[in-house]
Amino acid sequence: MARLGCRRAIYKDAAGRPGIELLYRDREPDLRVAARPGLVVRRRRRDPAPRLEAYRIRLAHLFDPLLAVHTSTSDPLPHQITAVYGEMLPRQPLLPAGR
Repeated sequence: MARLGCRRAIYKDAAGRPGIELLYRDREPDLRVAARPGLVVRRRRRDPAPRLEAYRIRLAHLFDPLLAVHTSTSDPLPHQITAVYGEMLPRQPLLPAGR
């Protein structure tokens, strides 16, 4: 069973050896911050471009109703586009998979 709220901590122990540990919310009461001079906490910046691209693709159907036709490798004939988008889809909406 997967647990949510997991973070990866990369650290050095008292002897200077590096270590990696997965930290879960249920272990939060056991954690403490070792304050010492020169302690630097760095967080890696994530590139927002993949998330923005996924969001753009998710909303693309609002700007281009025929997105599936324009992004496919096949070239449907005009009467096929009219049959699917103009006749079939308005009559029967798509159902989630498995129903």
